[in-house]
Amino acid sequence: MALIYGLRRSSNLADVASNEKCVQNLGLAIADFLTIAGTAATGVKANDFLALKGLRGPLEAQITGLAGQAATVASGVALKAFSTGDTISGIITVNGIVSSDRAFIRTVGSPAIYSAASGSFFSPISGSSFSGGASYRSGPTRISGLTLPSGAGNYTGFTFPFQSHYENYKIYQRIGNNVDAPYAIRTKLPPPTVFSGCGLWLDAEKSATTIVGTNRVSQWQSVIDGGYNAVQTVSGSSPFFLVSGIVDSGVVKPALAFSGSSEFMNLGPVANVFASGATLIIMAQIENGDYCLVSNSTSSQGRWRTTSGNGSWPLFCSGLIPRFPAAMPANGTVVFSIRASQAFGLEVRSNGNQIGYIAPSGFVYQGSGQYLLGTAASAGGRFAGKIMGLIGYSQPLANRELRTVEEYMMWRYNSVYDPDKAQVAQLEDGTTLELENNLPVELG
Repeated sequence: MALIYGLRRSSNLADVASNEKCVQNLGLAIADFLTIAGTAATGVKANDFLALKGLRGPLEAQITGLAGQAATVASGVALKAFSTGDTISGIITVNGIVSSDRAFIRTVGSPAIYSAASGSFFSPISGSSFSGGASYRSGPTRISGLTLPSGAGNYTGFTFPFQSHYENYKIYQRIGNNVDAPYAIRTKLPPPTVFSGCGLWLDAEKSATTIVGTNRVSQWQSVIDGGYNAVQTVSGSSPFFLVSGIVDSGVVKPALAFSGSSEFMNLGPVANVFASGATLIIMAQIENGDYCLVSNSTSSQGRWRTTSGNGSWPLFCSGLIPRFPAAMPANGTVVFSIRASQAFGLEVRSNGNQIGYIAPSGFVYQGSGQYLLGTAASAGGRFAGKIMGLIGYSQPLANRELRTVEEYMMWRYNSVYDPDKAQVAQLEDGTTLELENNLPVELG
């Protein structure tokens, strides 16, 4: 088929770059077109000439067809591999550079960065000549063992240095080799400390704890070196450390448990972090509809949620704000986020959604005071449930940064769908959704 269009294997597809060479390989001259055009005996049809006009349509389609293996394997597989984890096997060989108008880098020979010609399937790496091999794009990936020679190119942009506490996130793609060994290309969730202003981080899984008596926590230590700890020197008021605090769809995570009667902790001089602005993220499992998770108010009436369903807000404000937020969750596993400053206003979020906001003119910001965890002042609104983590910043985070930290906590404590495993569908109160035969409904 290639010879029909004047292509020669020995030319390594270089003829594609020249209409004239293709014509010459057919033993024709341009002037001959006037002779054969319209002559039925030659067997030449009008469509045949499309292959010699601009090299944008039928000719490239014919060349692509030469790689039947590519057409068979590639058709629809990329979407399936992405959505269902199907594997791609076999070897696809195309003589030319296939890059779909995206730049690629050559690291062998003379290093160089190349970009495909717009609208072209085959993209020459230099001038009008072609070279064997192919370049494909499959989305953001990290390639190990790749060394770029000097002069091959430089990246300009913002990156986070890799550090401890990065977490494996959702698998982006699965690829199988010729023996069906799966390889996973993962993305990572960065820890809260990659964002500036992180001065508070307590985590049931990552923090060290001081245990007294029967699994009671007298000190919940900061994940950040030199950061602020939560303490409780009265043994009977210390929360309990539960190794299996959260058990959900096979995921087991530790937590600090509060009974709602006597347990609370003092966050010490953490007010220094929130002097002029604040972001606070707390991951908790709520078991009672009347509670105060964190407070820096001197009033015993401070509540994140009262029995009427709204709050009597006690955090980052000079006085309690009545009936705010208007509706708060009474139970379930929730990541709460609060952003506040006099310029920003006061916002309360639940699992990534805003549930309350007050404009700067509607309150007076206050970052001072004694910060209590699990209670309001004077033993008011004692929290019943479990706390998994608490993170604080010295300013309102931008939306993208806040969503990243929220996802970091929800992902680790099984509140985000994980395509790697089946998860049991649960109702808001933590009970499972079951079929008629009493088997739980699973997602995935």
